[in-house]
Amino acid sequence: MSIRFFGGTTFNLTVAGHSRKQFASLIGSNHPQKQQELHLLLQKKTYNYSPRLSTIRKKGSWTGQIVNFKDEKIKRGYFDFSKLDTLRASQLGEYLYTIRKQNNYTQQELALILKTSRENLSNYERNFTAIPISILLRFLTHNKLTLIDLLSSHKKLQLHSGISSCFLDTQPNDSQLKLLKGLQFKESGIIMIIGLPNQTLQQYKENLSDYFSIKVDSDKIYNSTLNKYVREFFVLKD
Repeated sequence: MSIRFFGGTTFNLTVAGHSRKQFASLIGSNHPQKQQELHLLLQKKTYNYSPRLSTIRKKGSWTGQIVNFKDEKIKRGYFDFSKLDTLRASQLGEYLYTIRKQNNYTQQELALILKTSRENLSNYERNFTAIPISILLRFLTHNKLTLIDLLSSHKKLQLHSGISSCFLDTQPNDSQLKLLKGLQFKESGIIMIIGLPNQTLQQYKENLSDYFSIKVDSDKIYNSTLNKYVREFFVLKD
Protein backbone atom coordinates (compact mmCIF):
# COMPACT_ATOMS: atom_id res chain seq x y z
CA MET A 1 0.00 0.00 0.00
CA SER A 2 1.42 3.43 -0.99
CA ILE A 3 0.72 6.65 0.94
CA ARG A 4 1.60 10.14 -0.40
CA PHE A 5 2.13 12.82 2.22
CA PHE A 6 2.09 16.60 1.74
CA GLY A 7 5.20 17.66 -0.14
CA GLY A 8 4.97 14.81 -2.64
CA THR A 9 6.84 12.17 -0.62
CA THR A 10 5.45 8.65 -1.11
CA PHE A 11 5.95 5.82 1.37
CA ASN A 12 5.21 2.17 0.75
CA LEU A 13 3.81 0.34 3.75
CA THR A 14 3.20 -3.37 4.15
CA VAL A 15 0.06 -4.02 6.16
CA ALA A 16 -1.00 -7.53 7.22
CA GLY A 17 -4.14 -8.73 5.45
CA HIS A 18 -6.28 -8.90 8.57
CA SER A 19 -5.32 -5.27 9.47
CA ARG A 20 -5.89 -3.62 6.08
CA LYS A 21 -9.55 -2.85 6.54
CA GLN A 22 -8.98 -1.20 9.89
CA PHE A 23 -5.96 0.73 8.58
CA ALA A 24 -7.76 1.90 5.45
CA SER A 25 -10.81 3.07 7.37
CA LEU A 26 -8.58 5.10 9.70
CA ILE A 27 -6.55 6.97 7.08
CA GLY A 28 -9.46 7.69 4.72
CA SER A 29 -8.98 9.83 1.59
CA ASN A 30 -10.36 13.00 0.03
CA HIS A 31 -9.45 12.02 -3.51
CA PRO A 32 -12.48 10.60 -5.42
CA GLN A 33 -10.44 7.86 -7.08
CA LYS A 34 -8.74 6.92 -3.81
CA GLN A 35 -12.09 6.90 -2.07
CA GLN A 36 -13.29 4.36 -4.62
CA GLU A 37 -10.12 2.27 -4.17
CA LEU A 38 -10.55 2.34 -0.39
CA HIS A 39 -14.17 1.35 -0.75
CA LEU A 40 -13.18 -1.68 -2.85
CA LEU A 41 -10.48 -2.57 -0.34
CA LEU A 42 -12.97 -2.50 2.52
CA GLN A 43 -15.23 -4.91 0.61
CA LYS A 44 -12.47 -7.51 0.22
CA LYS A 45 -12.54 -10.64 2.30
CA THR A 46 -9.57 -10.83 4.67
CA TYR A 47 -8.01 -13.80 6.42
CA ASN A 48 -6.35 -14.14 9.79
CA TYR A 49 -2.68 -15.00 9.63
CA SER A 50 -1.81 -18.62 10.42
CA PRO A 51 1.82 -19.70 10.82
CA ARG A 52 3.16 -22.31 8.40
CA LEU A 53 3.30 -25.90 9.65
CA SER A 54 7.06 -25.99 9.01
CA THR A 55 7.47 -23.00 11.36
CA ILE A 56 5.40 -24.68 14.08
CA ARG A 57 7.34 -27.91 13.62
CA LYS A 58 10.69 -26.16 14.14
CA LYS A 59 9.41 -24.72 17.43
CA GLY A 60 8.79 -28.26 18.73
CA SER A 61 5.87 -27.15 20.89
CA TRP A 62 2.41 -25.79 20.07
CA THR A 63 -1.10 -25.27 21.37
CA GLY A 64 -3.17 -28.45 21.16
CA GLN A 65 -0.12 -30.71 21.39
CA ILE A 66 -0.29 -33.76 23.64
CA VAL A 67 1.69 -33.33 26.86
CA ASN A 68 1.01 -36.58 28.74
CA PHE A 69 -1.61 -39.10 29.82
CA LYS A 70 -4.40 -38.18 32.25
CA ASP A 71 -3.53 -40.42 35.19
CA GLU A 72 -7.02 -40.13 36.66
CA LYS A 73 -8.50 -41.72 33.50
CA ILE A 74 -6.32 -44.84 33.79
CA LYS A 75 -7.53 -47.80 35.88
CA ARG A 76 -5.22 -50.67 36.75
CA GLY A 77 -3.00 -49.81 33.81
CA TYR A 78 -5.81 -49.49 31.22
CA PHE A 79 -7.68 -46.55 29.73
CA ASP A 80 -11.16 -46.28 31.24
CA PHE A 81 -13.23 -46.79 28.08
CA SER A 82 -16.44 -46.47 30.08
CA LYS A 83 -15.85 -42.71 29.64
CA LEU A 84 -16.33 -43.17 25.90
CA ASP A 85 -19.73 -44.85 26.04
CA THR A 86 -20.99 -42.90 23.00
CA LEU A 87 -18.52 -44.77 20.76
CA ARG A 88 -18.97 -48.22 19.23
CA ALA A 89 -16.56 -51.17 19.20
CA SER A 90 -16.22 -53.69 16.39
CA GLN A 91 -14.51 -57.05 15.83
CA LEU A 92 -15.62 -58.34 19.24
CA GLY A 93 -18.03 -60.93 17.84
CA GLU A 94 -16.13 -64.04 18.88
CA TYR A 95 -15.62 -62.66 22.39
CA LEU A 96 -19.35 -61.87 22.79
CA TYR A 97 -20.41 -65.25 21.40
CA THR A 98 -18.03 -67.19 23.65
CA ILE A 99 -19.14 -65.39 26.82
CA ARG A 100 -22.83 -65.83 25.96
CA LYS A 101 -22.39 -69.56 25.38
CA GLN A 102 -20.38 -70.01 28.58
CA ASN A 103 -23.29 -68.53 30.52
CA ASN A 104 -25.92 -70.58 28.67
CA TYR A 105 -27.93 -67.69 27.26
CA THR A 106 -29.85 -67.76 24.03
CA GLN A 107 -29.57 -64.67 21.85
CA GLN A 108 -33.18 -63.80 22.63
CA GLU A 109 -32.66 -64.06 26.40
CA LEU A 110 -29.51 -61.97 26.44
CA ALA A 111 -30.95 -59.40 24.02
CA LEU A 112 -33.85 -58.76 26.43
CA ILE A 113 -31.41 -58.27 29.30
CA LEU A 114 -29.28 -55.86 27.25
CA LYS A 115 -32.40 -53.97 26.08
CA THR A 116 -31.65 -54.53 22.42
CA SER A 117 -33.04 -56.81 19.72
CA ARG A 118 -31.99 -60.39 19.00
CA GLU A 119 -31.12 -59.25 15.47
CA ASN A 120 -28.76 -56.57 16.82
CA LEU A 121 -27.05 -59.06 19.13
CA SER A 122 -26.66 -61.50 16.25
CA ASN A 123 -25.06 -58.74 14.14
CA TYR A 124 -22.64 -57.89 16.98
CA GLU A 125 -21.58 -61.54 17.30
CA ARG A 126 -21.07 -61.92 13.55
CA ASN A 127 -19.12 -58.63 13.34
CA PHE A 128 -21.70 -57.19 10.97
CA THR A 129 -22.19 -54.08 13.11
CA ALA A 130 -20.22 -52.44 15.91
CA ILE A 131 -21.59 -52.72 19.43
CA PRO A 132 -22.18 -49.47 21.36
CA ILE A 133 -19.87 -49.32 24.36
CA SER A 134 -22.90 -48.56 26.56
CA ILE A 135 -24.39 -51.97 25.60
CA LEU A 136 -20.98 -53.64 25.87
CA LEU A 137 -20.70 -52.42 29.47
CA ARG A 138 -24.12 -53.90 30.31
CA PHE A 139 -23.06 -57.16 28.65
CA LEU A 140 -19.94 -57.36 30.82
CA THR A 141 -21.73 -56.44 34.04
CA HIS A 142 -24.50 -59.01 33.56
CA ASN A 143 -21.96 -61.74 32.83
CA LYS A 144 -20.03 -60.83 36.00
CA LEU A 145 -17.11 -59.43 34.05
CA THR A 146 -15.34 -56.07 34.22
CA LEU A 147 -14.05 -53.77 31.53
CA ILE A 148 -10.54 -54.77 32.61
CA ASP A 149 -11.37 -58.41 31.82
CA LEU A 150 -12.13 -57.38 28.24
CA LEU A 151 -9.23 -54.98 27.81
CA SER A 152 -6.67 -57.42 29.21
CA SER A 153 -7.35 -59.73 26.26
CA HIS A 154 -7.25 -56.96 23.64
CA LYS A 155 -4.15 -54.87 22.98
CA LYS A 156 -6.21 -52.58 20.74
CA LEU A 157 -9.89 -51.88 20.14
CA GLN A 158 -11.38 -50.80 16.85
CA LEU A 159 -13.69 -47.95 17.82
CA HIS A 160 -16.16 -45.95 15.75
CA SER A 161 -17.79 -42.52 15.95
CA GLY A 162 -20.13 -41.59 13.14
CA ILE A 163 -18.38 -42.60 9.91
CA SER A 164 -14.88 -42.48 11.40
CA SER A 165 -13.00 -45.43 12.90
CA CYS A 166 -9.63 -46.02 14.49
CA PHE A 167 -7.60 -48.80 16.14
CA LEU A 168 -6.74 -47.53 19.62
CA ASP A 169 -4.46 -48.83 22.36
CA THR A 170 -6.15 -50.13 25.49
CA GLN A 171 -3.07 -49.31 27.59
CA PRO A 172 -0.90 -46.19 27.71
CA ASN A 173 2.58 -46.68 26.27
CA ASP A 174 5.55 -44.54 25.28
CA SER A 175 5.41 -45.41 21.56
CA GLN A 176 1.84 -44.20 21.30
CA LEU A 177 2.57 -41.03 23.29
CA LYS A 178 5.57 -40.14 21.12
CA LEU A 179 3.63 -40.66 17.89
CA LEU A 180 0.66 -38.57 19.03
CA LYS A 181 2.94 -35.67 20.02
CA GLY A 182 3.39 -34.88 16.33
CA LEU A 183 -0.27 -33.84 16.05
CA GLN A 184 -2.15 -30.66 16.87
CA PHE A 185 -5.71 -31.10 18.17
CA LYS A 186 -7.73 -28.00 17.36
CA GLU A 187 -10.90 -26.92 19.16
CA SER A 188 -12.78 -27.24 15.86
CA GLY A 189 -12.11 -31.00 15.88
CA ILE A 190 -9.57 -30.86 13.05
CA ILE A 191 -6.31 -32.70 13.72
CA MET A 192 -3.29 -31.01 12.11
CA ILE A 193 -0.26 -33.11 11.21
CA ILE A 194 2.91 -31.33 12.35
CA GLY A 195 5.33 -34.26 12.48
CA LEU A 196 8.30 -35.24 14.63
CA PRO A 197 11.99 -34.28 14.62
CA ASN A 198 14.45 -36.52 12.74
CA GLN A 199 11.64 -37.89 10.59
CA THR A 200 10.30 -36.71 7.26
CA LEU A 201 6.69 -35.64 7.18
CA GLN A 202 5.91 -38.45 4.74
CA GLN A 203 7.46 -41.05 7.04
CA TYR A 204 5.48 -39.67 9.96
CA LYS A 205 2.22 -39.85 8.00
CA GLU A 206 2.90 -43.47 7.05
CA ASN A 207 3.66 -44.40 10.66
CA LEU A 208 0.49 -42.64 11.78
CA SER A 209 -1.62 -44.44 9.18
CA ASP A 210 -0.17 -47.86 10.06
CA TYR A 211 -0.43 -47.42 13.83
CA PHE A 212 -4.06 -46.28 13.95
CA SER A 213 -5.28 -47.83 10.67
CA ILE A 214 -6.53 -44.49 9.41
CA LYS A 215 -6.31 -42.74 6.05
CA VAL A 216 -3.72 -39.95 5.99
CA ASP A 217 -3.56 -38.18 2.62
CA SER A 218 -3.12 -34.53 3.60
CA ASP A 219 -1.86 -32.35 6.45
CA LYS A 220 -5.23 -32.62 8.20
CA ILE A 221 -7.14 -35.51 9.74
CA TYR A 222 -10.89 -35.49 10.25
CA ASN A 223 -11.41 -38.39 12.68
CA SER A 224 -13.83 -37.85 15.55
CA THR A 225 -12.95 -41.24 17.07
CA LEU A 226 -9.28 -40.35 17.55
CA ASN A 227 -10.23 -36.84 18.62
CA LYS A 228 -12.58 -38.05 21.38
CA TYR A 229 -10.06 -40.66 22.56
CA VAL A 230 -7.25 -38.13 22.85
CA ARG A 231 -9.35 -35.45 24.57
CA GLU A 232 -10.60 -37.99 27.10
CA PHE A 233 -7.29 -39.64 28.02
CA PHE A 234 -4.54 -37.11 27.26
CA VAL A 235 -3.47 -33.69 28.53
CA LEU A 236 -3.26 -31.06 25.77
CA LYS A 237 -1.03 -27.99 25.83
CA ASP A 238 -2.93 -24.70 26.27
